[in-house]
Amino acid sequence: MRPQDLYPDLGDLVRLAATAADRVALVRADCEVWDTDHLRVDPGTQWGPAETHAAAIDDLAAAEEALRAAVGRLEGAWAAIGRLASD
Repeated sequence: MRPQDLYPDLGDLVRLAATAADRVALVRADCEVWDTDHLRVDPGTQWGPAETHAAAIDDLAAAEEALRAAVGRLEGAWAAIGRLASD
């Protein structure tokens, strides 16, 4: 595949990754307002609702951060490929 053929696909990937990051941010925001007094965890787990809730929020925040970093790297690759062409 030639660079000029790949360029639009990278643009699509950038948009998909950015959309995924935005969706993760919205999920995290929804989770942050949950009242842990009204949550329960599976029997047998060692973590309580508050710890599990905090872990979920931390993991979602890390996932959002990773996706945002990926968007930046994809944008860089997209720009670089945009400067290339082949016959």
